[in-house]
Amino acid sequence: MTLLAIDTATRSCSVGLLEGGRLLAEESRADGQTHSRNLMTMIDSVLHGCGLAVSDLSALAVTVGPGSFTGLRIGLATAKGIAAAARVPMAGVGTLEALCLQADGVSSLICALIDARKKEVYGVFFRAGPCGTPTPASRIFVCTPERALDDIDEPCLFIGDGALLYREQIQSRLGRLARLAPDPDHRIRAATVGRIGWRMLESGGGLDPGLVLPVYIRKADAELKLGKRDGFC
Repeated sequence: MTLLAIDTATRSCSVGLLEGGRLLAEESRADGQTHSRNLMTMIDSVLHGCGLAVSDLSALAVTVGPGSFTGLRIGLATAKGIAAAARVPMAGVGTLEALCLQADGVSSLICALIDARKKEVYGVFFRAGPCGTPTPASRIFVCTPERALDDIDEPCLFIGDGALLYREQIQSRLGRLARLAPDPDHRIRAATVGRIGWRMLESGGGLDPGLVLPVYIRKADAELKLGKRDGFC
């Protein structure tokens, strides 16, 4: 299976190509530009670098959220267009799950945090499973970083751009209980997205591109403004 993996859920952008679960090529950027400026160039670079074309793809995997509303739409629209053109299935991968899996081998509690802006974070807790693979220990939440720390009373590894943004608050509040992942792991890698997607597809979890939907934990600003104008908020 030749799988193209895409992540545009946060400020970084990553594209990877995998064959049978093995990474062939990966390119990531975090230059502050909108993902629409870089994504297609990165996809072309990864494919051509491996001597492949869209027609050679067997499947796609893309992050579905939570994350930036604009970023998610760019990634999903691009992935759906490619999958439809190549007539291949897609796998929708959770951003927080991908982050937690980048903390592979950690035996403590894991907290993945993504900056949700408005002084809030999207987050989830994971624990190491019986085979060392992290398994969910909570539902996805959105709240202030202080609230996310309320129930932690054991060693915990923090990962994600939200963890970096609020590292001082985390370390001040939890002291020795808090540990941050190495800097490179705070950005979602397409390689991780691809490996999760490959497992989903191998187990029959692939979907028609039209059925892969974004995971929004709260409404976009535009929807909130419309609701206030129409008297719904």
